[in-house]
Amino acid sequence: MNNLNPIPSNELERLRALEEYEILDSLSEEEFDRITELASLICNTPISLITLLDEKRQWFKSKKGLVVTETPREIAFCQYTIMNNEPFEVPDAQLDERFADNILVTQDPHIRFYAGFPLTDPAGLNLGTLCVIDRIPRELTDEQRRSLRLLANGVMTLIVERRQKEQFRNFERLFTLSPDLIGIYKMDTNMIRVNPAYRALTGIKNSLIEGDYWYQSIHRDDQMHVLTAFQACNETKSEAKFTIRVKAADETYRFVEWILSLEHKTNQVFAMGRDVTDSIALKQELERTAQLLEETNEVARIGGWEFDINTAELRWTAVTKKIHAVPADFEPTIENAILFYKEPEVRMRVKEAVDRAIATGEPWSMEVQIVDSNGKEIWVRAIGKAEMCDGNCNRLFGTFQDIDEKKKVQIENANSRAVLQAFVKHAPAAVAMFDRELRYIAVSNEWINEYELQDQQIIGRSHYDVFPFIPPEGRARHERVLNGAVEQNDEDLILLKDSPYHGYTAWEMRPWYKIDGEIGGIMIFTKNVSHQVEQREQLEEAKAIAESASRAKSEFLANMSHELRTPLNGILGFAELALDTDTDESRRQYLELVIKSGYNLLQVINDILDYSKLEGGTIPLQIERTDLQTLVKKSINGIAMEGKQKGISVRVDNYSDIPRYIWTDSMRLRQILNNLLNNAIKFTEAGEVLLSIQLLGKDEESSTLRFSISDTGIGIRPENQQRIFDAFAQEDGSVTRKYGGTGLGLTVSNKLLETMGSALKLKSTVDVGSVFSFDITARTSEY
Repeated sequence: MNNLNPIPSNELERLRALEEYEILDSLSEEEFDRITELASLICNTPISLITLLDEKRQWFKSKKGLVVTETPREIAFCQYTIMNNEPFEVPDAQLDERFADNILVTQDPHIRFYAGFPLTDPAGLNLGTLCVIDRIPRELTDEQRRSLRLLANGVMTLIVERRQKEQFRNFERLFTLSPDLIGIYKMDTNMIRVNPAYRALTGIKNSLIEGDYWYQSIHRDDQMHVLTAFQACNETKSEAKFTIRVKAADETYRFVEWILSLEHKTNQVFAMGRDVTDSIALKQELERTAQLLEETNEVARIGGWEFDINTAELRWTAVTKKIHAVPADFEPTIENAILFYKEPEVRMRVKEAVDRAIATGEPWSMEVQIVDSNGKEIWVRAIGKAEMCDGNCNRLFGTFQDIDEKKKVQIENANSRAVLQAFVKHAPAAVAMFDRELRYIAVSNEWINEYELQDQQIIGRSHYDVFPFIPPEGRARHERVLNGAVEQNDEDLILLKDSPYHGYTAWEMRPWYKIDGEIGGIMIFTKNVSHQVEQREQLEEAKAIAESASRAKSEFLANMSHELRTPLNGILGFAELALDTDTDESRRQYLELVIKSGYNLLQVINDILDYSKLEGGTIPLQIERTDLQTLVKKSINGIAMEGKQKGISVRVDNYSDIPRYIWTDSMRLRQILNNLLNNAIKFTEAGEVLLSIQLLGKDEESSTLRFSISDTGIGIRPENQQRIFDAFAQEDGSVTRKYGGTGLGLTVSNKLLETMGSALKLKSTVDVGSVFSFDITARTSEY
């Protein structure tokens, strides 16, 4: 196959047109399917397609005889068809070197014959093809070719009509959904069709209204503007734009900006309007804001000035004249303006700044003192800029601000900082004071000694130069403190520069403030806590040794439980054999007591073994698919006889809506249920024991189930309800004497639930009964 794929010379234009038709990846349409069916019948071929070729693929708008919806463009026969406006025919693909090794020929659908007719739009762009395909070599008859050409033209007509319909639907959607007001006026009928936005604004219910009705909704003072705009639009055949007031549904008038356009062919006027009431209000607000800014400048004592280089004219704003305490008719000049500056050297600096700005365009800003016309000394900030054009200065302009109070505060700040520096230096702790650039302002003697800086001059130096090993997170912390944060650390590892000493320090960083409330920099306080850390580490080591001894105890207990269980199982086995072979009734009763006591002892040993494993964290969960109904039945059947002997009803609540299967450790789940059911039987003398399962929630992956075991037993006093979950604990000694048990059952069950991400919950009332419940979230299914 030829590796150079053909590309039409107008490819970019063709692709843009294809995109504008908005047909790619559209749904199947019956009109197109009828044409492919007809093409297949006319040409007697098993495959016929309507294809559209974008940049990388050949997509099938309609297809007969194929399942796929698209193929890569690089293997498409149709890429040759769109190269010109003539049909493209391949009698036998195996004999054509362009297609002989094409996978569409060598593999399914095994193309041998291909004939394609280009789909050419009104602009002469080939968007795709109507083609027929066969698995045997053949040629089309002249009649078939004429028929396919007519069908191809029909396909293109459908595509064009489809876009026109879509454009009309888009216009209708725009007409309906647009937030702007839209009206279409038919002059021959004097009727106007208005969109929902217009009806919403005016309260009109009908979408079709008379022109006179629309005209009457306009403010009477604006009606002439509308007639003038209509006349201009008709005479000049151009758009007309005007703003009028329209009566709204609430009887108020809204400003609407309209654009009119006349279409002479249809004798219709299209009008689009936008409610600009808020915009007009905003403009008025901006005007008020400008006025407010002017007034604010006066309050803030910020004036402006301008110097025209060509006319040598200097102009001051009213505020600038007020700062200088001169009358409103005062006419400033460069010469008399400079004389207001207090010091001769300042006057020289100002004159030099003006000369540099005129020569080079360099701006200036300086804080200096002036003496106003009343002899009052005032601190001001003078700012100037040059307006340059082709290297020449046309004018100077700038601001003049009264900063007298602020400057006096700065001076006071400087004095206060000097006092604070003296305090820091003699503080009996490691303290350092920095400015906003983290340069040292003052340090205490303790800081110098603590960080071994006796041979360095650090005032004025950057903290990062003195301690270059400060990491990025430390620098970020300084930024936060400069923004107002207070941070501390009770134990941080430090490394002193050029010293083998390693240690720990407690520190606190907080901002310090100027007189005006601005943050002036950072204060850092530190304290060496290495000794305290060393003591704590020793305590932690002792704790680890104690925990190791506890684990050894648990392992010994587990091993001992195993050793006890082996001979006990032998005793129980031989006792059961003796019971099966002995017919003496009294000895049988003794043996039954031996067996019952043995199993009770075995349960105690099992509880101890499980408890020790849980304490040591050595019980892994075995998650498997579990038949929940079977598990529940086995648990109930296991205690039903004991309940029957005590005259207690043991039953399961209806759980038909519960999933059949759950992925969990079935042995441990049954162990938990058995423990809770046995406890319920043990502490219930009359009434019932009920096991219920409730579906709390379900999603695609899992379900949350609540298991509840309720009884009508003795209940548990509130003060003991938490205690019973402790190992070897029961409600009180009388319970142990009357009912027996080690008090491990609930502890083991609760710890098993912890490994499952759950926990036991208890609700109990004395002499009424108890409800133990737990929730499990796990994967579930019905099959």
